[in-house]
Amino acid sequence: ERLNNYLQEIPEIIRTKPENFDLEVSLNDMNFELADALRYMEPFGNGNPMPIFRIHDAYLTSFSILKDLHVRWNFSSKTKKNNFYKSLNGISFNYINKWGALEPEQLYQIQDQNPLIVDAILNINHFNGKKYLQLMVQQIKPQFQIN
Repeated sequence: ERLNNYLQEIPEIIRTKPENFDLEVSLNDMNFELADALRYMEPFGNGNPMPIFRIHDAYLTSFSILKDLHVRWNFSSKTKKNNFYKSLNGISFNYINKWGALEPEQLYQIQDQNPLIVDAILNINHFNGKKYLQLMVQQIKPQFQIN
């Protein structure tokens, strides 16, 4: 009871976690040119964190759970640009059972006509001699609040 009384004295703006992203973008904006340009901001670390992008038009096309803990995401823009849909893969480490995060199946089901909001770091993944764009997904949430 004392803790609740104490917390009520603190203004809500201080009690709530602020949104943490650097720039709102479209999935169509995520490309190799942007990933290469980010290299000019290196080195990343304490005092210079990697930029977090808020993608406002991502639809979850599929997902897979890895080792009961991590999630590989497949996103699409669902908006036709130059006669194709932009698609991009992402990964979230230690996502399953993360406090406050919706399960991948829930996200997949609720996105019907409204895209998801994805906060992610843009990364280039080098695998078997090829380069791939990949999102390091920090958070995914629906466009609307779930009660």
